[in-house]
Amino acid sequence: VQGIKGSMDAVIAAAVSKNTRTSGLYILKDREQAAYFQNDLQYLTGRDVPLYPISYKKPYQYQETENANVLMRAEIMNRILQRKQEALHIITYSEALAEKVISKKSLIATTINLQVGSQLNLNTINSQLQEYGFERTDFVFEAGQFSIRGGILDIFSYAKELPYRLELLGSEIESIRSFDPASQLSVEKINQASILPNIQTSLTRESRQSFFEFLPKDTTIWIQDLKDTIEVCHHSFQKASKSYHDKLEASDGTAVISEPSGLFETGASIEQQISEFSRIQFGNRIYDEVAETLVYEAEPQPSFHKNFDLITEQLGQFYHKQYKCIIAADAPAQLERLRSIFEELDPGLEIEGLPISLKAGFIDHHTRVLCFTDHQLFDRFHKYKTQPQFSKSKALTLKELSTLNVGDFVVHIDYG
Repeated sequence: VQGIKGSMDAVIAAAVSKNTRTSGLYILKDREQAAYFQNDLQYLTGRDVPLYPISYKKPYQYQETENANVLMRAEIMNRILQRKQEALHIITYSEALAEKVISKKSLIATTINLQVGSQLNLNTINSQLQEYGFERTDFVFEAGQFSIRGGILDIFSYAKELPYRLELLGSEIESIRSFDPASQLSVEKINQASILPNIQTSLTRESRQSFFEFLPKDTTIWIQDLKDTIEVCHHSFQKASKSYHDKLEASDGTAVISEPSGLFETGASIEQQISEFSRIQFGNRIYDEVAETLVYEAEPQPSFHKNFDLITEQLGQFYHKQYKCIIAADAPAQLERLRSIFEELDPGLEIEGLPISLKAGFIDHHTRVLCFTDHQLFDRFHKYKTQPQFSKSKALTLKELSTLNVGDFVVHIDYG
């Protein structure tokens, strides 16, 4: 697919996902582009499209793993395993695919499945969770923690954004709820839950396999730059090999870590695995032979530098050529403000408001659609939105709570 501009890549992907039942893996060049694409696709489809990230910063330095990223990777792998017939849509980037993942067999073996009505021994689950690397705390605030208070068990799995609260009647699970770790209030009542350990820790003991082996066979791979992805994976493998040999030399030839081939993909292996799926290239570079090329006649949203006379003039030109003119802004008040400006400058101009945020506007001459974003009209920087993350630093411990006295001054996180 060539000639696309602005957020047209996500618009086309959203249209295809709406009209087909096949799963999609969207591979962007880097984390930032993947996050912008994720925001666009989620706004356009109205559903959650997860981002599959890299789990740590440097090869073989497991102490530098990012807890939130490990959680997101585990959640996505769990979604794939739990998938029945529905289509899955996952966004990722080249670096994240360079890492191999825990094998399906190992993942299933280390997953704890809990269900309302089933029996649960607290002593047994306490030992099992600690064996899997979970930390017992007073209150849970981040993945990898659990607490037991009487007949209540709180667990923060590595496969979900929110922790679970289980209420037991004797040894029977009476209820399971997800809850907000910041407020400790229940969010949703559910019948069953899957608890995944830290798969990054498990990887030091378990065999790995390619992430592509987890994907449904009918998955369509959308890739921004296939050549770049191959090069990034090749470079990552080279860095891992150097790190491995440095550590081998430092330990006098004792292999204290796995060989790179067991932990990382090579550029050749990535290319081979991607070739086994249907794929759509939508970047500026086409790497290999293609069965069909679709060329869009499009141009990016022009820069107007907040000159609304010039903006209105251009919108009017396209409107009189029978183009559909759309302004995208996620704030309803902003859309009303823009409508009133255009009505005052050109009463005959009809503008359609799109109450979502998009990365960048475009003019598609093929479908005769013009879509401008409000942040570009006002020369504002647009940042993608990320999911909230919880950590120990945001938590009040029991020790801190016990030191509070009547008359003490406190500062509320939102209200001061």
